[in-house]
Amino acid sequence: MITVTATLQQKKNIYYAVLYYKDEFNNIQRKWISTKLKVKNNKKLAERKVEEIRHEYEKTLNEKTTISGLDINNKANIKFCDFMINWLDIIKPRVVKTTYAGYERIVKGKVYNYFKKLDVSLKDLKPYHIQDFYTELYNLGLKGNTILRYHANIRKALQYAVKC
Repeated sequence: MITVTATLQQKKNIYYAVLYYKDEFNNIQRKWISTKLKVKNNKKLAERKVEEIRHEYEKTLNEKTTISGLDINNKANIKFCDFMINWLDIIKPRVVKTTYAGYERIVKGKVYNYFKKLDVSLKDLKPYHIQDFYTELYNLGLKGNTILRYHANIRKALQYAVKC
């Protein structure tokens, strides 16, 4: 279970909830969310709003941590391509929108399509499957740095799978 703590901060004459929590890799994460309340004469109201924001964010994180309701141990035959889509749902509240958009483009594009055709389950995934995918990307004309972005997403998802 992920525990979220919150503090009240002022920025540009607006109160913000600053949320802190440890992610699945035990790294401390910080997220700023606006209360949309002006600083003048709203401190008590802002404190209540921060607690509401903290509670909702904690609830969302803990719901997403269960791989969208998927228990890997009970569904060991989950296809790798489907696991990657579920992983996107898990990380969505933990990353900024632009980062998520990049992850989503990578995972829902070539990663999903390649591994869907391969029809390999998460438990049967081997390093050569992933290496063959990288070779396929290279043969499609993608450059090394672009392939590295694909690798980073797959690595993060697999680290999460191992943790679960």
